[in-house]
Amino acid sequence: ALHNLRHLPWTLDVVGDGEARHKVERLFAPLAPRVRLHGRIDSKADLKALYEAADLFVWPAVNEAYGMVLLEAQAFRCAVVAGAYGGVASVVKHGKTGLLTPPGSIAGFADAVGHLLQDREMRHRLGFAASRFVRQERDLDRAAERLRDALRPLTDGARP
Repeated sequence: ALHNLRHLPWTLDVVGDGEARHKVERLFAPLAPRVRLHGRIDSKADLKALYEAADLFVWPAVNEAYGMVLLEAQAFRCAVVAGAYGGVASVVKHGKTGLLTPPGSIAGFADAVGHLLQDREMRHRLGFAASRFVRQERDLDRAAERLRDALRPLTDGARP
């Protein structure tokens, strides 16, 4: 998808490590000056600095069960472009906190990324809404409240 966006100004920071690292390095090699492969980052301060410097968070991964990394990015006011796989739609609200693209659509993903790269106002609006969504809907207190509500029918009337 990034090959389709070479005419736009962007750089990509890739964080993470694993079995696919060498494949990822080969795939990004043609875009080397614009892609920085960081590998695993253990320092919370370094990771925070990357999130704070980001204008956009892209996540084309498949079979994403929930997307904690998406919530992290949104907490830092990053608008998200992600493939609409698995539980991603429960984390990214299309047109409200980010843009979701059809599974497997490279052109759709490139179009969404290109649109947000060029539309700063929309990118900021989505990023602010994403941060608000995480604070209001996905923080630890709210998650505990939802779990308590879900378990209440099972525990009401239970013996101590």
